[in-house]
Formats: sequence, C-alpha cells, structure tokens
Amino acid sequence: MNSLGKKGSLGKYIFYFVLISLTAIAVTIYAYTFYNVVGYVEYQVNYSIGDSIGFNLDEGPINFGTVIPGTRTARNIEIKSDKDAIVNIYIEDLDDVSPDENNFFIEAGETRSVDIVLFIPGESEYGDYSGKIRIIFRRP
Repeated sequence: MNSLGKKGSLGKYIFYFVLISLTAIAVTIYAYTFYNVVGYVEYQVNYSIGDSIGFNLDEGPINFGTVIPGTRTARNIEIKSDKDAIVNIYIEDLDDVSPDENNFFIEAGETRSVDIVLFIPGESEYGDYSGKIRIIFRRP
C-alpha cells in the first residue's frame, strides 16, 4: 500500500510541475507579445459587388464603392510611426483584399504609402462585403 501511495503522490507532483511550467511559458509568451507591440491601427473596409461601378469618396473607412466582377481597384493608406517598427498588415473577413506591401520596417517619423488592393474574381456573387484591416507596429 505504501508504494502505491508514493507512486500516486509522485504522479501528482509531476502533474503540478508540468501544469505550472506550461502556465509560466504561456504567461511569458503573452507578456512578450504585448511588450513587442508598440502601436496598432484598425480600419473598416467596405465594398459592394454589382453590375455597375459606383464610387465612394467619403472620409473614414476604406470604401471601394461598387465594383464589377473581374475587376481590380485599390485605395491608398498612409502608414506612420513615431517609433522604429516592423509593420504587419492583417486583413479580416475579406478574401479579395490584400496590401501591396506587408511585413516591412519603418523608421520613426517616416510615412509609407501602401495600396490596399481589391480584386474581384469573375465568378463572385453580388452583395455587400465588409471587414477590417489591422496594422500592428512591433519592435524591430
């Protein structure tokens, strides 16, 4: 009986050691991720697919207006940073949208012009689409 009790106790210690180690690793990764991020910008993106072209020049979100299937268009954004940073652009919920440049270094005070490109394949369904662009600035 004693040897079984000791084996069960040893297994319990190993379990807690592994659990505490994994928790420490997860906390370290989480903390480093937020330490590494020095800035963040988010844009709303909207467009419609239809049988005619329509422009939307409103300020605010990136709005492509109405586009015809089989066409390509772009909107320009200016990316600035007050610190040296590596810039990563993430597109959410929009398979047809992509930046013409991504994962680049920008110096403090520099402004970089990036085109956000919308390419609508010929077989796309008509409708309204929206999503987000997230620009994350990380320490180099």
